[in-house]
Amino acid sequence: MPTPDLDTARPEQRTRAASRTVMWFALVLLAALWLSVVRVPWPLPLVPGVLGLVAVVLGVLALVRMRGARLGASMTVLVVVGTVFAAGLVLLTSVQAVLWPVYSEFYGCLDRALTHQAQDTCFSELEQRTQTYLLNFGR
Repeated sequence: MPTPDLDTARPEQRTRAASRTVMWFALVLLAALWLSVVRVPWPLPLVPGVLGLVAVVLGVLALVRMRGARLGASMTVLVVVGTVFAAGLVLLTSVQAVLWPVYSEFYGCLDRALTHQAQDTCFSELEQRTQTYLLNFGR
């Protein structure tokens, strides 16, 4: 059975389509946020950026469908805030992608670190290498 166009659909169908889009948006955003805080092997830290980009697209689509379905303002605010978080995640992951060589060394250092002091050394080396890489980036 063909699905009717959302412009000519009944209000229940519009609400259902908007809710489904919001659900997928929330699931993708939660997966991106979870992957961004879980320590996964390199280059998997770039996956949250891709999922964040998908979440931004789904967020905008959800907002358009929510407007057509005339859903409540509270859900709209939540989708807008989630879309902003997803955009921030995309931005942070993009920076991490630019600094790929530095972060690959950092994750290798963390894999070898056995103590908290060794992990602190990895973080300080990350900071130093990042500064050096960014200063030499334009050259």
